Amino acid sequence: MVWKLVIIKIAIILLPVVTMAGIDAQEFTLSNGMKVLVVERHEAPVVSTRIWFNVGSVDEPSGSTGMAHLLEHMLFKGTQSIGVTDYSKETGYLVQEDSLWNLIDAANARIENGDPTAQTDVDSLKARYDAVLTDHKQLIIKNELWDTYLNNGASGLNASTSTDWTQYQVQLPANRLELWAALESDRMATPVFREYYSERDVVKEERRRSYETRPFGLMYLKLYDTAFTTFPYKILTIGLMEDLFKMKRATLADFYRRYYAPNRATAVVVGDVNPKMLIPLMEKYFGSIPSQPDPPMVTIVEPPQTELRKATVEFDSNPAMMMAWHMGDIHDPDNAALSVLGNILTDGRTSRMYKTIVEQKQLASSVWCSPDPGKYPGLIVLSGTTQGEHTNEELETAALDIIHDLQKNGITTAELERVKKQSRMDYLQGLRSNAGLSFQLGFYATTAGDWRMVEKAPDLIKAVTADDVQRVANKYLVDTNRTVVYLINPSEQANAGEVK
Repeated sequence: MVWKLVIIKIAIILLPVVTMAGIDAQEFTLSNGMKVLVVERHEAPVVSTRIWFNVGSVDEPSGSTGMAHLLEHMLFKGTQSIGVTDYSKETGYLVQEDSLWNLIDAANARIENGDPTAQTDVDSLKARYDAVLTDHKQLIIKNELWDTYLNNGASGLNASTSTDWTQYQVQLPANRLELWAALESDRMATPVFREYYSERDVVKEERRRSYETRPFGLMYLKLYDTAFTTFPYKILTIGLMEDLFKMKRATLADFYRRYYAPNRATAVVVGDVNPKMLIPLMEKYFGSIPSQPDPPMVTIVEPPQTELRKATVEFDSNPAMMMAWHMGDIHDPDNAALSVLGNILTDGRTSRMYKTIVEQKQLASSVWCSPDPGKYPGLIVLSGTTQGEHTNEELETAALDIIHDLQKNGITTAELERVKKQSRMDYLQGLRSNAGLSFQLGFYATTAGDWRMVEKAPDLIKAVTADDVQRVANKYLVDTNRTVVYLINPSEQANAGEVK
């Protein structure tokens, strides 16, 4: 997944300056193995906090895809003490709901097997479930976690999940750090997955809305499913619909227990904070949460691609094209050169593909390219949407012509310096905000195992040469390493057939 930092440029002069001299981060480890990263910035009495877990969709077992993302939703539902008036009474409702859904799932399986009486059973069981849930809701305090934060001046309460990590974030006044520690340690230690089945339906609808009924969502699903043959990156973080339909609350709880332990977590606090006061606070609230044995590592290895792969999806929209090439993981020394290459191809109006494909030939309304390395080898993705009567074939040919020219003739010094300067400036500006720095620290600590890569990234870009860019273009952007997906409009295809 690609993440870009949002820069509020009007506020930059008020924010701390980040330079090549380094980031004064302090690292601590609690008694249970939980890591804490702290950066002091006393310009304003606020802090940006994030808790990162070393788990993502790549860790999900086959048949249970989508768990990491669903857990992201469920951890906002409260705990044994937050979001409920009487947890001891609530447990009975949770047991009843799970029992009824087990029966509903069994009846749905009978429907799939052609049993004509099963639908009546499903309807009856769902009515019983709804009645139990109605009574259960009398105990639920909706949004108590959100409201507690908001009533104490916090903002930006959110979370995100990727293939490789999960993180929970909130910005709040510095004098509310103990409240944050109390709430988040409770959320880590005693989460309750209440309203589970309705939230599971929310996630299923999210998949329909964001992927199955959007052209680029469909293309992403098909691209990764085609480019990867065995590795878990094959399935996007949202998961497979058939897995979401049958996912049990108990399965989710077991996954949480094994993967979301404190010894797999890193807390990042950036802002008006005193580490000498924070660390005892963290030990007080988080230190008693038991660590867990390390779960199994991902051992699947994607076999090398040896031939061009092609696929299509249909949608009622302008034709579009995506291409992808395999690349290394986040530690690969070619990443900086690939980042520069992607920007030379598509970043801004002066980029090669924008000037030629969008402005001069007007083949596409947009085009972009981005390498996406992760814990494991990822993809370089290039995409564009056709314009007017132009076709995917024209767009693909034009993009490949530009790539082949770069592979043969290289790039100019002016191109290289422009992209390197802009990339470094954008990156450093992103670190000026507390939220931007806390994201990058947690991202590298979790994905790469070393938060110090935040400091190294600009220097790696600075060191890229024109020969490096040409070399990686010839190494990676070849047909035997390429997957291409076309989005076609079925109505336009039919009309074209009638004309013929």
